[in-house]
Amino acid sequence: MLLILCSKRFDFEDSRWKQLYRNGALIFSSLPGIDQSIVGLRFRLFKAISSSKNYRDLQKARKFLYNIAKQWVIEKCARRSFGSKEINDYLDAFLVECEQEKHKSFNREQLIAYLIQFIAAGTDTSANTMYFACYMLAKYPKIQEKVQKELDDVVGCETLPSLEHRQRLIYTEAFLREVDRYYALAPITPVRINSDEVTIRGFKIPKGKNFLANTFKCLRDSKYFKNPEQFDVYNFIDERGELINVKSFMPFGIGKRRCPGELLAKIEIFLFISAIIQNFSLSLSSDENNERGETKGIIKTLHPYKVIVKRREALHTLRPN
Repeated sequence: MLLILCSKRFDFEDSRWKQLYRNGALIFSSLPGIDQSIVGLRFRLFKAISSSKNYRDLQKARKFLYNIAKQWVIEKCARRSFGSKEINDYLDAFLVECEQEKHKSFNREQLIAYLIQFIAAGTDTSANTMYFACYMLAKYPKIQEKVQKELDDVVGCETLPSLEHRQRLIYTEAFLREVDRYYALAPITPVRINSDEVTIRGFKIPKGKNFLANTFKCLRDSKYFKNPEQFDVYNFIDERGELINVKSFMPFGIGKRRCPGELLAKIEIFLFISAIIQNFSLSLSSDENNERGETKGIIKTLHPYKVIVKRREALHTLRPN
């Protein structure tokens, strides 16, 4: 993600990366007690709780990320020649628009704000989704067996799953979509503002108002999903055994302002989960409760669980012991 944003790369053990990761994750975990109906609104709404530790931690994280993002923008501007059309990353592309002055919203402060959003939103979201996917595979062994059989039939055991296999892995793809639907990682989208007056179902909404989309409701809509309250892979597979696109399926938001990291996140999750299940079997520890609670906040997080991981020896998989 950082390579795409600003051409930066950190080693996993780099202290700067760890600090960046902690503060990015904190943005989404520091407001667990706030009702989800107002999550994502401007932070000034939370002045009433400014004495709480959660709020102070949030402000510290935001300040840290702001300073980092500002430093990256300053460094990029110092290296670029004014008027240069060379684009190597997101920062370059945005600065080109700034210099052309086509849009008033393309300014450096807005760029810093966007960088903060990218870092915070891209830190823990994919990891949390994979964390939940592994839990559901361990909880439902029959689903896990079907995913493994499909991987065995399509990919085999001599190579890892790749994007070339993805279109033929119907059940695996449907499982990952059902993970996104059922888990509803981001129950409510970030704030959006309408640039023009709009009328929706007879309600006239003036220009410049705040909008939040209730994606959780869309993902649990019985009009579009056969079993909205149950984890059912066949919500995304039709009678012919083919994948179906469901109108109400919008875990990454909707429209032009949907999550810009959607494509990358889907690729990462597909490659990681398919490779894990191709080579290992997961089961819940005998002392594990089958139901796990979740933290409430901007991004949901499953409480820790214990899982047993066993190599699928019968397949003679990629790397022998």
